[in-house]
Amino acid sequence: MVLITGCAHRGLINIIEHIKATIGKDKFRYIIGGFHLSGKSNDYILNTINRLKEYDISNIAPAHCTGRSEACRLMDSFGSKCNMAKTGLEIIL
Repeated sequence: MVLITGCAHRGLINIIEHIKATIGKDKFRYIIGGFHLSGKSNDYILNTINRLKEYDISNIAPAHCTGRSEACRLMDSFGSKCNMAKTGLEIIL
């Protein structure tokens, strides 16, 4: 399953939980898009990162409204599973 967010205003974890409640799955080949973490508190960002680790996510690609420093924190937390979604990124599914 691939999750593409435009701008996750409702919260990335809320979106994932809604998918899980609706179709009963929380295994993702990719989560791509704006995670709307820019300007959020350190606690909110840390909680989001920790909660993301609870799901079976093969690849994560934060974009625009995730925020640069927040995306770096995701890259630090997810290592090679995380690549910035930017112009020129090619994803073959």
